[in-house]
This record gives sequence, structure tokens and C-alpha cells, in this order.
Amino acid sequence: MTDLSSSYEVSLRRITKELKRIELNFDKALEFTNSRVAVLEKKEKETERKLKLMEQRIVELESVNKQSSEALNKQERFSRRNNIRIVGYPTSAEENCLDIAKEVLTKVGIPDVKIERAHRDGARREGRSRHLLVRLSFFQDKITALKNKRAKLQDEGYFITDDLTFVDLTEKGNGSNKWRISMPEVPTFDFLRENGGPDGKPFLFE
Repeated sequence: MTDLSSSYEVSLRRITKELKRIELNFDKALEFTNSRVAVLEKKEKETERKLKLMEQRIVELESVNKQSSEALNKQERFSRRNNIRIVGYPTSAEENCLDIAKEVLTKVGIPDVKIERAHRDGARREGRSRHLLVRLSFFQDKITALKNKRAKLQDEGYFITDDLTFVDLTEKGNGSNKWRISMPEVPTFDFLRENGGPDGKPFLFE
């Protein structure tokens, strides 16, 4: 009986010792896991902080880029302020672009027009004449040309239009109204840049 009791106590001590070892290892593993979780949580917070900073920076850069693009477009608009395009006028071998421009502008009511330069512009396409880009000396002559073009050129095979920037042409294609000026008396529209007038306001044609 004594031997059996002694054997039982030995086994119990062994089991107790093993349980304590397992418990110690578990506590160590749990402590390591908790420390790893804490490190990962800290890294996650740092990553989130950096992502927020990056998002803010992206928003700032997009805003700066938009402002820069708008400023560049306004600058280009101003550089084209006195420009018009004559579209559809047939090309000839010995043509004089200045003479053509004067002829067309005389038809729209500007016989004494002053022209700084006139030349063909745009890519060459078979069966289609390139635009005639005309720079006028006076902005008011441009207004007169755009105002009178429908009535004066309705029977011609060509027309006059504003010299829009690429951005404005894109907006035109997307249906934007930034550059569109309605003409109530006709079913179509005429175009001038939104800051086309000398006071920064668009012209409304009577």
C-alpha cells in the first residue's frame, strides 16, 4: 500500500511539474503574442497616419495641379484673345492668306480690318482644307466678326469660329457651358471664352 501511495505521489508530482511547464510556456507564448500584437497595432496606426498624410498631400497636389492648369488655360485664352478661325475656305496653290482673311472679314462688315497675321493651321487631311488662323489687331473686330458671321456668311461654304484652347474644345465636346453663349434669336450657339470681354465678362450678342 505504501509503494502504491508513493508511486501515486511521484506521478502526481510529475504531472504537476508538466502542467506548470506547460503553463509557463503558454504564458511566455501569450506574452510574445501580445507583444507582437502591440507592435503590429503600432505599425498599423503608423501606416494609417502615413496614408492619411499621403491622401492629404495628393488632395493638395491635385488642387495645385487644377489651379495651375486653369491658370495656364486662362493664359492661353488670353494669347488667343484676338484670334479667329476661318473654317472650310478652299485651299489654292498660290493663295495669299492675308488677302483671304481680308476678303472674308470684309463680308462680315469689317472692310478696314487690321490683321497681324494669317496662315493655314492644323493637320493636312485629304479632301479637307485646313483652318485659316487669323490674328486681328483689335479685339472689337473679332466681336463684330462673330456677331455678323451667320447673317453674312450663310450662303458661303465656310464659316468663322473662335480660336478655342484644347481645354475649351474638350469642354465643348463634353457639353460644358463655360464657353457657350446662347443666341436666343437663332437655334444654334456662338462661342466666346468666358473671360472674353475687356471687363472679364462674356459678350451677349444682341
